[in-house]
Amino acid sequence: MRTCTKQLMWLKPKTLSKVEKKVLQRIWLKAEANSSGGQKQRLSIARAVIKGPDIYILMILSQPWTTVQMLSLRRRLKEVTQDATVLIVAQRVGTIMDADQIIVLDKGEIVGRGRHEELMETNDIYREIAESQLKNASLTEE
Repeated sequence: MRTCTKQLMWLKPKTLSKVEKKVLQRIWLKAEANSSGGQKQRLSIARAVIKGPDIYILMILSQPWTTVQMLSLRRRLKEVTQDATVLIVAQRVGTIMDADQIIVLDKGEIVGRGRHEELMETNDIYREIAESQLKNASLTEE
């Protein structure tokens, strides 16, 4: 499963034929039946990448990803979604640090909007969350 999704991230979705896409879909449906939650999430992202939509909506709420895996995913998604709109709902700052716009919610209300660097300077809630999460992430990588 890991190899399948790893290789998929290096495919060029726009160059796949309709038949190739259908074959991949069938393989993933079979693989998904015996997959963990994290593997299912990876397969869902892979399916979306292969379809090549104009808008991606990714909900990355539970984190079956290591920091290194998330960095790799963000880099690859940035390449394959260059001409698309990407909306990511996430709990980890590391997942959305490179976003063009981050919207900070507190109790269902928008309390901040901007890029990571801007929010670190201007938004206490975002800065507190980011400092806590990024500090913990750097400790686990060592």
